[in-house]
Amino acid sequence: MKKILALVLALMMLSGVAAIAEGEYADPVKFSYSFLYMDSATDYHAEALYQYIAETYNVDIEYIYKATGEDATVTRAWLYGDNMPDVVTWHSQTQAELVELAEQGLIAPLPEGWEERYPNLYRMVKLTGLYDLEKVDGVNYCIPHAVFANFLSPDPVVPDQGVLQYRKDWATKLGFDFAERKVITVSELKAFLEKCIAEDMAGNGATIGLSGPLTGVYTYLSKAEGGIRTTGFSRDEEAQEYVFNPIAKFDGIVKTIGQVREWYKAGLIDADAYSLTEIQGVTKMASGLAAAVFGAGHVDGYIERSKIFANANPNENYLDVIGQILVCNDDGTLYELAGTNYYSWTIFNPNIEPEVMERVLAIADFFSTKEGEIYCNAGVKGVDWDYDENGEIVGGVLHPSSMGWYFLSIVSDDFGFANPAKPAEFRARALELTNLKMEKAVFTPYPEEYNHYTSELKNEFSFPATEKIVELIMGDMDIAEAWQAHIDEYQHIIDPLLEELNEVFFNK
Repeated sequence: MKKILALVLALMMLSGVAAIAEGEYADPVKFSYSFLYMDSATDYHAEALYQYIAETYNVDIEYIYKATGEDATVTRAWLYGDNMPDVVTWHSQTQAELVELAEQGLIAPLPEGWEERYPNLYRMVKLTGLYDLEKVDGVNYCIPHAVFANFLSPDPVVPDQGVLQYRKDWATKLGFDFAERKVITVSELKAFLEKCIAEDMAGNGATIGLSGPLTGVYTYLSKAEGGIRTTGFSRDEEAQEYVFNPIAKFDGIVKTIGQVREWYKAGLIDADAYSLTEIQGVTKMASGLAAAVFGAGHVDGYIERSKIFANANPNENYLDVIGQILVCNDDGTLYELAGTNYYSWTIFNPNIEPEVMERVLAIADFFSTKEGEIYCNAGVKGVDWDYDENGEIVGGVLHPSSMGWYFLSIVSDDFGFANPAKPAEFRARALELTNLKMEKAVFTPYPEEYNHYTSELKNEFSFPATEKIVELIMGDMDIAEAWQAHIDEYQHIIDPLLEELNEVFFNK
């Protein structure tokens, strides 16, 4: 009874909501909704957060299941089969496809004046950097979802949260002082791997140095060469022209491929790295077989990896044994590839009723506020969580329906740094290293302009870099000659698009 009463009171006290059901939302609204990462076995209606939103906004939501691996095929089938749910979250769309869908009338535009009516949602969309870039004829046709918003606002936007996770206990035994540091150089990492193998720290005669996917090793070591993008085109502001990244960064790409090949051939990298996932590499490290793995450095990443470690080492503490550290160039420079502050888009059925669209946007507006983001991650205030005397969040329950609210507003990676339900030590370490990157790193800008440019040449362009890089690492051919030959093979589509980009953006 007390919990029910608290829920009722919380409904009445909701901040940021324009009116309760008897006012602006007096007329009931029903809509169908499909979002990413749905669980077919979950009853999303049977928990407090859904019921709270349903009562506050007077809505009844029909959830339409879409399997995670079928996002692209199912969504496109809905779009072109004229049987799309009212509201759909989509991850696999391209800018060209958005334009095509809008021009064909297969998705609904956001209502005129939505920015003023839903200012919190508007602010969230602006944080993605896509508010203007994804307009079609001056109109917004989708809601991109910010990853960072109310609890962390990286600048540059969304630095990659990757780190090196390594056997801190091995490093200490071998005389390396990594445990007291936040950054090491590439040469120091190499020396650590070599000594772990030489001293056979796994104790099986086959200690692995760096495990995880080979592509991941290349990506992280390439950052020490200045942050190298191996596909696509970028603006060269000094030359005032567009450049093709695999050509513009030719020397750095060749050097990094050569470095990774040298490490791989010398046995410093897991022999199976060409087929491994990061989690498989983490499992080897946790089991005492490998010295280090490049990978996730966000809070949820630490939580997942600590569980893997606990399964293999039930009597040891994850943070006592596994360290997290950044890797920089030998001259001490920390490089990063600037990322994006968005993940996925919400689109709407072209036949959605205006009042339904308005109600969905009102819900999204609430979840775009700071307190709404807490509701999304911790449940109903006064029932699942509250503020203490210092204004800190106490308690919290992650409800199944939360995933659906994420994909109406903020995907909410940033709340991981503030979520009291997540271990404080993981939050502190993730925030420490993320802040260090924002403070110290030299960033290669993200090519947002290019990525959201659309034309016939751009839409048909493709340059497969990853497969070629893995082939060159594992092979014996001359890297520079082979990389140049790979570029030459695609020169006939590179040059026309390069010419078009320079004409459009630099009037050349």
